Amino acid sequence: WVIWHLIEHDLHHGGELSFTLGMHGLTGITI
Repeated sequence: WVIWHLIEHDLHHGGELSFTLGMHGLTGITI
């Protein structure tokens, strides 16, 4: 699934993607 793939990718980048998603109001996507 696309979102999960982004999360997996994020794990390899120290949370940069999570921070970016958070800026777009998608803070619900957390582990």
